[in-house]
Amino acid sequence: MSMAFPVALCVIVLSLYFSAGNAKTFVSVECEAKKVGQLGKHTMLQCLVHYTVEDVHIMIVTWKKEEVDKPVLAYNPMDGTTPDTAKEPGYQFAVESWNSSNTNVSLLITDTELAHAGRYTCTVITDSGISTGSTNLKVTAKYNTPTIQRTGSAGENGIECRSDGGYPQGQLRWFVDKMPWQQVIETDVKKSQSGTYNLSSKLILLKGSTISKYTCVVFNASGEKENEATFEILDTDVQSQGSEPKQSHAAVVAPLVVIGSLIVGLLLVLFLRRRSRREYMTHEILSLKRSSTKTPTLTILTISDWTWTSPILAFTVYYSRHTG
Repeated sequence: MSMAFPVALCVIVLSLYFSAGNAKTFVSVECEAKKVGQLGKHTMLQCLVHYTVEDVHIMIVTWKKEEVDKPVLAYNPMDGTTPDTAKEPGYQFAVESWNSSNTNVSLLITDTELAHAGRYTCTVITDSGISTGSTNLKVTAKYNTPTIQRTGSAGENGIECRSDGGYPQGQLRWFVDKMPWQQVIETDVKKSQSGTYNLSSKLILLKGSTISKYTCVVFNASGEKENEATFEILDTDVQSQGSEPKQSHAAVVAPLVVIGSLIVGLLLVLFLRRRSRREYMTHEILSLKRSSTKTPTLTILTISDWTWTSPILAFTVYYSRHTG
C-alpha cells in the first residue's frame, strides 16, 4: 500500500493539471494594456474576469508587480489570506468589500507615487480554470503654475520663470503677443529628492524695448501645454530701467541751455548798446557840421565807453570850421 499511495497521488495531480489546462479556455482575465496615473492621486488598474460557462467560483486572486517577489495584493481563503491581510500599503481591490463572486478584480492604488510605475500581473484561479492578465502603469506629475519675478545682476536686467513638481522632465518657453520668443533660451533642470523636476528659465530684457507683457508656458514631456503665467512691465519699471541715462542727459543739457541763454542775452545787450552809441555819434556829427566856420580846424573827438562786458574805444575824426 505504501507504493500504491504515491502512484494514486500522481494520477490525481496529473488529472487536475490536465483538467485545469482544458478548462483554461473557459476563463479569461482582460486588463487595459496601459494606464497613466497622476502623482498623489488614486490610480485604478482595471481587470475583469470573463467566463464562457456558468456557476464559476473564484478561488485565488493575486496581483504582482514586476521585479517584486511578494504580491502587492492577494486573496486565498484556503490558507486564510484575505484582501485585508495580504496587501502592501497603498494597494486594495477597486471594488469596496470585494468577494469571490465579483468578476471585477481591478487593483486600486490609493496614493500613487513614482515608484508605483511598472508592469503588473493579475492571476485568477477558479474552479473552471486559470487565467492571467497584465497592464503597464506610467506615473506622471503635473507641473505647478509658473511664477515670474524680476532678477538683475552685474548690470543685467531680466525676469526669471520657475515651475516645479512635474514628471517626467518638461520644458519652459517664452511668448510675446502669443508668438514664441525668437531667441532660444535654455531651461535649467534640477531633480528633487522625490524624483520630480524643477524648471527655471531666465529672460534678459532688452534696453529700450517697448514690450510690456511676457508669458512663460510650461510644457510636459509629451509637448503638451500644462500651465502658464504672464508678467507685465509697469511704467515705473520702465522708468527705473532708463533712469540713469535720463539723469546724465539732463545733467548735460541743462547747463548748455543756461549758457546759451546767457550768450544770447549778452549779444542782445551789446547790439543795443552799439546801436544807441552809433545814433548818438551821428547826431553829434550833424550838429557840428551845421555850426562849421571858414577856418578849418582838425578836431579829434575821443569817446571811451567801458562797460561790464568789454571796453569800447571809438575815434571820430572830422573837419569843422570856426569863426573868430
